[in-house]
Amino acid sequence: MKSFKISLFLIVAAWCINGYALDAKRILTDATANSKRMSFAAEMTNPFPEESIQVIILPRTPKWKFFRKYDDGKLFLRLEMYDKNNKMQVVYLKNDDGFFGTDEADVSAKLIFSSYMWFPESIHADILPDELAHSTVTVAETTYKGGRCYEVVTTLNAGDDDKVLQELAKDDDKEFAKKRQTYLEHRTYVRKFIIDKENGLILSRRHYNKNGEEIFVCEFDYVDYEANLPNSLFKTPKNIIGTFQSWRDFASKKLETMWAYPETPKYNFSMLYKVIGGVIAGFAAVLGIIIFAKWRKKKNNYA
Repeated sequence: MKSFKISLFLIVAAWCINGYALDAKRILTDATANSKRMSFAAEMTNPFPEESIQVIILPRTPKWKFFRKYDDGKLFLRLEMYDKNNKMQVVYLKNDDGFFGTDEADVSAKLIFSSYMWFPESIHADILPDELAHSTVTVAETTYKGGRCYEVVTTLNAGDDDKVLQELAKDDDKEFAKKRQTYLEHRTYVRKFIIDKENGLILSRRHYNKNGEEIFVCEFDYVDYEANLPNSLFKTPKNIIGTFQSWRDFASKKLETMWAYPETPKYNFSMLYKVIGGVIAGFAAVLGIIIFAKWRKKKNNYA
């Protein structure tokens, strides 16, 4: 009887644990889907270290403001970067016309892509199904910036066994051997998500490698769910100087790297048409006079 009770307890405990794990996955997948369909304004701290700014040729901008509008399946984005004096340095945006950048001198250009403008969107990037299937997912209640939240943690069940890692990388033995150390240092083993319990928005996402070192962070310091987001906030800038191959080239003003230039002005051809018409009419008149003169001369000769 005692062994039966123990067995029953273990079965119920296992069922509860599995159910909780399933809830953790559901909370994460629901939050990922919800976040992609939400509109809001947010403030965030520049997640990139000071030393990297020199490499990517951007002014130091400690504070970012991110505006996201999801409307009838269309996504509009705007990222404003501010310096330590709260002066706006750069604006990146995405609308139906593409990607654009405007600097502090009000110089605007079209961009092939803007990594920084797109960066806040990575907070709700999907985890590949194969990787999620090889991960343990847990959930706990927590607070974040004073709000009630869930903390969901995904941990890759690779351990010290390279089989799972190689399976996910889809490398052959030789290729995996070359990349193994890179995977250990830069591949995500643990993800920590903070999810707003009331609104379902992912507020924070942090990644850690095999050694527990943080290799990625994206999080919002403040979110305004009721923000006014007029269409004018995302409109295409005026006086675009051209299209840059790279947002780095835009930031460093490398005009010679532009692969497209502003459209030539559209002229009013009505006057040109009138001039051409006048020339043709004049030419026809002259031709008529010449023909008439020749005809008269010929007629006189016959007379």
